[in-house]
Amino acid sequence: MDDPSENKNSIIEIDTKSELDQVKQSIMHKDEINTDYENDDITMKKEDYQIVLCQDGKFAATFDTATHQIKILRNTDHRPFLFNKKKNFRNENESRGSVKIDKTIAYFNINEDFTINFCNTKYNDGNSSVSDEKTTKNDKFKWAFDISNMYKNNDKHFILVAISRINIDEDMKGNIEQKKDENGKSDYEREQLSKKIFKCPPPPNENENIMDISPVFRSDNTTDESKKGIAIYHIELTKNQKEENEIDEKENEEENGIYALSTVTCYYSNKISGICKFIEVSSEEDSSEDDSSEYDSHNSELRRLIILNFRGIYNIEFGNHFYFFELNEKFEYPQNIRRELNNRYTFAEFVDCMNRLLSCIYDKYFLVTKYINSTQTLEVYDLAKMEHEIDAMLVGNIVNEYNHYFFVVSGLLLCFTQVNTIKLFYMENGLQVASKKFDEIKIIYLLEFFDNDEKLFIIGECPEERIKIIIWDLFDTGKHELIELDDFPITKVNVDDIYTHLAITSGNILQIDNNGNVSSVLKKVDKEIGKKKLDKVAGSNINLKKVSGKGPNGKEDKNHTIYYDENINFKQIVIDGEPWVPGGYERNSYCLYYNEKGTETETLQLIVGRSTVQIWHQINDDSKNKDELPNKGEAFLEYIWSNRIPVKLEGEKTRLIIEEFEYKYGTNDGSNSKINDFYLKVYWYDDEINTEKREKVIKRKDIEKFHVVRHACKALGHIRKRCKSKNDVDNYKYEKMINYIEHMVWRFAKHEPENFKLLDVRYNLMKSLILGDCDRLIKFILFGYEETAKSKIDYRHVPSNKLWPGKKFLKNDDLDFGKREDELKMPENNMELVIYYCRGRNPKDAIIVAYLLEYYSRNPTNCVGWMCTVSKAVPLLFKYNYDDFARKLFIRCFADQGFVDQDPDKMIPKEYLESHNNDTEFRALIPIVKLKSDKSDKPKWYDNWIWNKFKCFKNNFEKYRNFEKSSLALRLVPFPDFTMNSIKKQQKKHNFFDNNINHFLSILIPRQHQIKRNEWNKLSPFSRMVLYNTNDDIYDNPAIEAVVNFHWQKTKYFLYFLCLRFLIFAICFVLIIWAYLNRGFIANGNFLLVLIIVFYYLATYLILNEVKQFLYHGFNKYFINLFNIFDISSIILSVSVMSIILNDFQLSDGFEKVEISDASLVTKISFSVFFLWIELILYLRLIPVIGIYIYHVVIVFKTIFPFFLFILIVIFAFAHTMFILLRDPKYIKFTESTYSGVATNSSTNETLNIDLKSDFDPKSSDDNPFSTFYTAMEAAYFWISGNWAEKDNFINWAVDVFTFIGSIFLVIVIQNVMIAYISNVYEGVVAKSRQISLKFQANFIADYEALHLIHFSKSEPESKHIYYFSQVNNFEKWYNTRSDNDKGPIYKNFEIKSLFTINSIFKEKDYDKYSLLTYDDNIKMMIEDLINIGNDAIVDFEYLIERFKDKNLIEEIGDIKDKKIDLKAKVEKLHYKLEELKK
Repeated sequence: MDDPSENKNSIIEIDTKSELDQVKQSIMHKDEINTDYENDDITMKKEDYQIVLCQDGKFAATFDTATHQIKILRNTDHRPFLFNKKKNFRNENESRGSVKIDKTIAYFNINEDFTINFCNTKYNDGNSSVSDEKTTKNDKFKWAFDISNMYKNNDKHFILVAISRINIDEDMKGNIEQKKDENGKSDYEREQLSKKIFKCPPPPNENENIMDISPVFRSDNTTDESKKGIAIYHIELTKNQKEENEIDEKENEEENGIYALSTVTCYYSNKISGICKFIEVSSEEDSSEDDSSEYDSHNSELRRLIILNFRGIYNIEFGNHFYFFELNEKFEYPQNIRRELNNRYTFAEFVDCMNRLLSCIYDKYFLVTKYINSTQTLEVYDLAKMEHEIDAMLVGNIVNEYNHYFFVVSGLLLCFTQVNTIKLFYMENGLQVASKKFDEIKIIYLLEFFDNDEKLFIIGECPEERIKIIIWDLFDTGKHELIELDDFPITKVNVDDIYTHLAITSGNILQIDNNGNVSSVLKKVDKEIGKKKLDKVAGSNINLKKVSGKGPNGKEDKNHTIYYDENINFKQIVIDGEPWVPGGYERNSYCLYYNEKGTETETLQLIVGRSTVQIWHQINDDSKNKDELPNKGEAFLEYIWSNRIPVKLEGEKTRLIIEEFEYKYGTNDGSNSKINDFYLKVYWYDDEINTEKREKVIKRKDIEKFHVVRHACKALGHIRKRCKSKNDVDNYKYEKMINYIEHMVWRFAKHEPENFKLLDVRYNLMKSLILGDCDRLIKFILFGYEETAKSKIDYRHVPSNKLWPGKKFLKNDDLDFGKREDELKMPENNMELVIYYCRGRNPKDAIIVAYLLEYYSRNPTNCVGWMCTVSKAVPLLFKYNYDDFARKLFIRCFADQGFVDQDPDKMIPKEYLESHNNDTEFRALIPIVKLKSDKSDKPKWYDNWIWNKFKCFKNNFEKYRNFEKSSLALRLVPFPDFTMNSIKKQQKKHNFFDNNINHFLSILIPRQHQIKRNEWNKLSPFSRMVLYNTNDDIYDNPAIEAVVNFHWQKTKYFLYFLCLRFLIFAICFVLIIWAYLNRGFIANGNFLLVLIIVFYYLATYLILNEVKQFLYHGFNKYFINLFNIFDISSIILSVSVMSIILNDFQLSDGFEKVEISDASLVTKISFSVFFLWIELILYLRLIPVIGIYIYHVVIVFKTIFPFFLFILIVIFAFAHTMFILLRDPKYIKFTESTYSGVATNSSTNETLNIDLKSDFDPKSSDDNPFSTFYTAMEAAYFWISGNWAEKDNFINWAVDVFTFIGSIFLVIVIQNVMIAYISNVYEGVVAKSRQISLKFQANFIADYEALHLIHFSKSEPESKHIYYFSQVNNFEKWYNTRSDNDKGPIYKNFEIKSLFTINSIFKEKDYDKYSLLTYDDNIKMMIEDLINIGNDAIVDFEYLIERFKDKNLIEEIGDIKDKKIDLKAKVEKLHYKLEELKK
C-alpha cells in the first residue's frame, strides 16, 4: 500500500501517448488566441478523475487524466464556519437535498503542454465522445493541481487553477549530480512565467453553450523528457445578466453560479515541476464578534503559490490583480524533513517523496516531526509567512519515527493522528488538549473538522479490513459514532486513492467517483445518521394538575405554581431555588419523575425561577432514619441553568417566562431511565423596556454530563455576583447550593479529566469558576489531590489567549462588582481576569492568583506554551501590588530549565563557544524562525565582493585559533510574545525620494510617540512590566538581564545620537561663552553666528524632546525622576545665559568690544557650565562600564541619606547653640593678637620697631562666624575638618566645653561611624548598582518602543521566543543565592490553614450513585480514594496537634504523635500496595 498520507492536492498518473492532432492556429493578439474546436479530431481516453477544494470550500475543481479536462464546480453543500449558530444559512431543505454537486460554472481541456484545447461555459458531460480505449500509464510523470478561492476585481470574478506535470525522477527523487548555478544555489532560474490569453467570445446561438477557441499548435520536437512544467490558469468570470434576473435578488451571486466564462489566461513554465499549493490567509481570526455570521472569502488574501519537490519549496509571486506570475525564490525544508529526504529518497529504486511531502501539508501549514530524548515533537511552519509557528510535544511516541501521519488544522486546534490515535493541540501554544485511541479501527487514513469545528470526521480501516467512518462529537457529548456508508467509493481495494478521490478543507468534504460524479460526503453521513435514529414515538399527553406550592411556614404560596400528573401523589421537595431573591417572587415547578416503592419515594422536580432553571432530586422514606437515606433524605441538585442577566437588570420585568412546556409518556429512548422526554421553552428580555427577546429551550437530552457541567460552571459565576451585591442573602442556603454545584463539577473533572479539558477549551469553564470564587475547586482542577500526586498531575486545564471563534471573553457584568474603576484594557485571558478580579485584595484573599501562577510555572520547562497567558499578565502583578507572587514566579520558571528543544551548539554563536570566553555574561539571542531562502536582501555585488571575501578571511583566521568548546548553557525565556507589542504598524509604500525625506526629517525633528499616555496597554508585556514596577528586584534575574541586554542594542544607538546632539549643544555654548569672556579668542562674527544658530536649534530640539517626555509620562512620573530635572535645568539655564549675552553680540567682531561689568552674569555662566558637566556625566550611564560607578554613588547616597540628615541635625544643634552664645559676645573676652617686628627704610637705612594689633570685630561674620546663623551652620560643619576658629578667638569656658563635646561627637564618633557605614554599604553596591543599571536601560527600552521608529534598512520582526546563554556556573551561582522559601510553591505562605483539605471537601457523596449523572467505576479512581482516606487521617492528626499544643496537654499530644507515626507507617504500606495495583 502506498503512503496513506497523500492528501489535499490531487496527484494523477497520466498517459503520455495521447497527442492532439495538429490544428489550425490563428493569432488574434501577441498573447491572445481565439480557438475553434469544431473541426478538432480529439481522441478521448479512459477517465481517471481527481478532485480538490479551494480553501474556503465554496468551489471545487476536478481533473481527468485521460481527457485533461479541468472543471470548476460550485459546492452546493458549502458549510461555512458560522460564528453565530442562530444565523444558520443552511435551511432544512438544503440539508435534505441531493448529495450531488453538479453546479458547473466552467470547464476546459488542456494539452500536455498546458495550452487550452477547448472551453465551455456550461457543463457538458461529454460521455458520448469518450472512448473505451485503454490507456498506457507512464510512471515517470504525475500531475498535481490546486484551486484558489474566488476573488473579485471590479465587476469581474476570477479563480486561479494551478497544475503541474511532474517529472518524478528529476523532481521527486534525489539526484547526486544535481545542477548548480554559478553561485552554488538551486538549479532553477528566476523568471517571469510565459503568458497566453484565450478569449471566449459570446456564443453565436443562444441555444449553444459552446464557446469557440482557436487551438494551439504543439511543438513537434517536444520530448517526454521535457514535458514537465507548471501552469497557472487565470479564469475570469462575468455575471450572466439573463440568469441573474431569473433568480431571487436576495440570494448571493456566489451561491448560485451565475457566471459566464470570459477569458482564460495561461501562465506557464517548463523549468520546474512539483506539488502545487495556493497559500491563502483568511480574515476569519479577525471576525470574533458574536454578531458575525460566517467566513467571507472576499476578505481572504492570496499570499503566494508554492511548488514543492525534492529540492525545496519554490515561491511564485504575482502582480496586482494577478496579471503576471514570477518564480523568484526558493526556500529550504526544515532540517528534519531535509535529512529524511536525503536519506530515503535519493536513489531511483526507492519510491518518490511526493506522498511524504503531501503528508506534511494542510492548508497553509507544513508539519514535520522530530525526536528528542525519545520524545516526539511536532514542528509547524506557516507557509504564508515562511516561518516556524509552534512546537507541539507528545509526552510519548505513538509509533516509530518513520510511520506516516496525517494532520488537520481548525481555527483553534491542530489534530494529529498516527495509526489509530488522535491528539489535539492548541495552535496558539502547542499544548496538548486531548488524546484518544479508537480501538474500533486499526489505522486512520483521513480526518477533518466540521460542523463549526465541533466534530471530527474520521475515515479508517477496521480490523475486518473494511473502511468505516467515525464521527467524534468533541464538545457536546464527547462520544463517537461508528458508521458505514453503503455507497462509499473507498474500499480496502482502492484505499490508496482515498486522497485523490476525496477533497477536504474548512469543514467541507467532497468525493468524486469513477464516472466523474461529485457528491457531498457529509450530506451522506447526515442521512445515514438520520436513519439510525429512532423514530420519535408520539406519546400520550399528560394531564397536568395545577396547584399552589407551600412556603417555608407550610402555608400556601400563591407565587409558586406547581404542575404535575394528576394520577400521582406528588409532594413538593423544593420551596425556593434562588436564595438571593427576596421572598414573594413568581416561580413555576414541574414534576419530571415520581415513583413509589413501598414507603420509599423518588422525586424529580424542575423549578423555573427568576433567572435560573433547576432540577432537584430527592429519595425519601419516612420509615427509615435520615442517616440511612441519600443526602439524609434531603433534595440534592442535579441540573442548573442560568440566563446570566446582569444583576442590575434582574427584576420582575426581566424574569424568565415559560412559553411552552410539553411532557409525554412513552417517549423514553433509553438515554435516561427516569425521565421521559420533556420540552421547556423560556424567554426573557435583556432590559426593562423589552427591546431584545432571548430564548432558551431545555430538553431531556440536555440532562447529560457535558451540558450539566457547562451550565453549572456558568451558574457559579451567576450566583456569586448576586450574593455579592445583596446583603440579605441567606448564607446557609447560598453556601449549600454552591456546594451542590461545585460537587457536580468536581465529579466530572475527577472522572473525566480529558472531557473536562475539552469543555474548557470550547466554553472556557475556568473563567466561570474564577468569577464564582471557587478557589477550592480550582485548586483541585489544577493540582488534583496534590498530597498524593506531587509527581504527576492529570491536566484538566490548558491556558490560551485565543477564544473560540465568534465568542467574547467578557460579557455583561462579568467584572461589575460594586464600585470599581474603569480599566483602560479589559482582560483577554484567564490569568489577566483573575488578577483584575482580585485586585485590591490581600494576597491571602487572592490565593486563586497564586494557584494559577503555580500551575503554569510548573510546566514551562516541558513546553513554554504554558506561560502564554502569564506572559501577558505579568505587568498586572506589579500594577496591582502582587510583587511577592511575581518574585516567586520568576524564580520558579527561570530556575530549572533542563529541557530546551534547540541544539545549543547550533544556536549559540561560535565565537561564544570558544574557551577564551569564560566570562560570558547572560546574552540573549533570537532563534531563526524563517525558512532559509536563497534570496538575499543585500545586492549581489555585496555578497560576491564583500561578504564572501570577509567570510573567507574569517575562516582562514579561525584556523590559527585554538578552539575548545566552552561550558555554556542555553536557556529559554519562558514568556512567549514577552517583547511583542500591539501597536499597529503603518504599512506605507514610499518611493526612494519619500524614504530619503523621512530619514532626513527623523534626524532634524524629535520623534513622536506612537501612543498616548493612556495607551500603555499597547506596549509589550515587558515594557508595561518595566513601567509598573517600582523596585529593582525583578532585574536580579538572568532571563530579564538577557532580554534587557538584547533590546538595549537597538535602543542605545538612538540615545547615542541624542547624547551627540547634547554634546554639540554644550560645545557651542562653551565656545560662545569663552569668546564672550576672552574677547580675543574668536573674533569672527560669522563663525559665532553659526555657533549661535546651531546652539538654538539644538536647544529647541532638546527642549521639545523633554516636553514630549513630559506629556507622555505625566507630571508626577516625569519630575519624580531626578535625572529629568537635571536634563531640563541644564538646557533652560544655558539658554537663559545665552539670551543675556547676545545683547552684546555684534556681527562684525562678535564680542570683542564687550566690557564685562556684571559679576552676577559670570556666576550664572559658571552655574550653567556646572550643570552642563553634570548632564554630560549623567550621559555616561549609556556606557555600562563607566555608568555603573554613577549608580555606586547614587546607591551609597540613598543609603546614607537618613544618616546624613541625622548629622545635619546634630550640626544644626551645635550651630544654634554657638549662635546663641557668640551672637553678641559683650561679656565674653576674645583674644587680642599683637604682632611686633623691625622694619628698615631702604632709602635712609633707618630702623623702626613696629607693633601690629589685630582689628577683631566680634559682630562681623568675617571675624566671628557665629555672629549670624547661616555662617554658624557653615562653621559648625567645618568642625568635622578640624577648623576651630571660635576656640582661638574667644576665652570662655562654655566655648571650650561645646568645642570639646563637638570634637568628640562630630569628629571621633559620627565621622568614623559614617566611614564604617559607607564601607558596609559598599559591599552590596556592585550587585545592586547592576540592577539599577538594568532598570535604567529597561526604562529607556520601554520609551523607545513607544516612539515612531524610522529604519534605514529592513528591520527584523520581533521574535515570539528569546533564548539566552551563559556559563553554567553563572546559573548555578544565581540559583544558590535564592532562599528556600522562594523556591517553594508560590501559594505556600499565602494559603490559609484549615482543617478542611481538598481531600475532605471533595469526596464521593452517598447520593452520587442515585444521581442522573453516572460515571464508570475506575480502579485507579478507587485506589486514589483509598490513598486520600489515609492522607486525610494524617492531616487531621497534624491539625489536632497544632490546635492543642498550647494547652499544656503534653502527655495527650505525645500519645497523638505516637499514633500518628504508627498510622503514617501503615498508610505508606497501603500506598505501596495500591501503587502496585495501579501498575
